[in-house]
Amino acid sequence: MNNFFLEEDIAGLKLRPWSLTTRRAMLKILGEDQGEMTDEKIQRQIVAIAWMQSRPPEEVEQALLDETAAPQIDVFERNFPLAAFPLVAEWAAKQAKLVEASIVTVVPKPQKSSNKETPPPNL
Repeated sequence: MNNFFLEEDIAGLKLRPWSLTTRRAMLKILGEDQGEMTDEKIQRQIVAIAWMQSRPPEEVEQALLDETAAPQIDVFERNFPLAAFPLVAEWAAKQAKLVEASIVTVVPKPQKSSNKETPPPNL
């Protein structure tokens, strides 16, 4: 494992912090339009996050490329302890807040007007 990642032990799982590819992977695994968030969908998200963040990034990326992520999550889910749900959900919520707090919005420069106005003189 890359030393860059500072893993946390959550409910017996070594979870790595969210990376730039975490959101992209979640969208690919779960789909963009989740519709109404039922308890079942929320549980599936928690399991998917636990699977994804407990695996090396290269393994997750390969599973996304060869479309084996969903079956791997299904296998992972069979052994996922119910007691881990609230702990992983709390950890994921903290990760999401950290990501949200670090988002930088880039505002494009206003386009220059085609009117050639004279700038104010330097005084």
